[in-house]
Amino acid sequence: MVRKIRLKFVTITLSLLTVTFTVIFLTNYMYNFYLYKEDAYYFLEMVTEDDTLINFDYFEDMTLPKVYVATINKKGTVTDIKSNIKYDSKNVEKIAKNIYKLSQKHGKLKPYLYYKRIDSKGNTIIAVEDYYTHHRELHKTAITIFIVLTAYGILLCISLFLSKYVTKPAAEALEREKQFISDASHELKTPVAAIILNAQAMSATEKQSKHLQIIISEAERMSRLIKRLLTLAYADEYNSTRDKAQFSLSDCCEEMALPFESTAFENHISYNYNIRENIQFNGIEEDIKQVVSILLDNAFKYTPNGGVVTVTLDMQGHKPVLIVKNTGDGISPEELPHIFERFYRRDKSRNNELNSFGLGLAIAHSIVKAHNGSIKVNSHYGSFTEFTVTF
Repeated sequence: MVRKIRLKFVTITLSLLTVTFTVIFLTNYMYNFYLYKEDAYYFLEMVTEDDTLINFDYFEDMTLPKVYVATINKKGTVTDIKSNIKYDSKNVEKIAKNIYKLSQKHGKLKPYLYYKRIDSKGNTIIAVEDYYTHHRELHKTAITIFIVLTAYGILLCISLFLSKYVTKPAAEALEREKQFISDASHELKTPVAAIILNAQAMSATEKQSKHLQIIISEAERMSRLIKRLLTLAYADEYNSTRDKAQFSLSDCCEEMALPFESTAFENHISYNYNIRENIQFNGIEEDIKQVVSILLDNAFKYTPNGGVVTVTLDMQGHKPVLIVKNTGDGISPEELPHIFERFYRRDKSRNNELNSFGLGLAIAHSIVKAHNGSIKVNSHYGSFTEFTVTF
């Protein structure tokens, strides 16, 4: 559990940093490109007024862009072309004529920036700059981002390693808590079992006593609580490390569903189960049985006389899906986020009558999670509750 918390914390932190710096780099690039365009338009405007600037004599030790200056007369014919590089006149004429047709005074015609001016004779002077060379800055930015992401990958590994020391006190505290629950449960099992045996022996040899029956009932209740505490103590780690085996999930669910028929009959509950045959699953069969039993027990506890309980096992894609649905009061929206929490009980007064400790759904959640599955609940308050387990 602590390992997962460490991984989530480090991953989320570094992801936020990665996104932040990526946005900063891209914003910086876009802003620089905007400034570049403004400077380019200003320079091209000057070139249309004085084409001698095209020689760039006053720029030293710079990577110069490719610039063309074309003069087009009123008839749309290119009469003159100047450039700071060798050029293909036909290609430049084609570019100039395309720009000549545009209505904007300046703008972008990929991969060129241009500026147009009409001189005193009515000729159109078009200055064009090939800004492809500026795109090299984008490649530099991309390389920078790649380097940063690589650095973050290294930082992620280092952070995960160092996080062990940061979370070590929490891990030790959690381990001590598990050990305490386990030790306490084991220590309590023997005296509780002795109480039950002696009380049952006294009940068999002596006259029926109301107080003895209460002792037996409460001792058995405590025994069930101890067993569930032991299950929870090992649920997160122990279940995930045990050897899994292939078994029939269909037979498993049917085996756990059949005993509840008598409960349904006694409480006048309509009980239907539709279990698809030959569904195989790789897991711990006894634990899956416990999940099915917990969900069915929970469904029957909260289904009133005359209600309906439905169990469905089917395939959705390649995954088995178990659905346990019951009519009844349902679960309020305020309670839904808490029902898988340990020791959470919806109606405490009623749960005392039902011998509920608020651990069943927490155990089911832990077992399903250890099998890399998911368990969800859908409830309409005052109508129904539906648990869906996807294995």
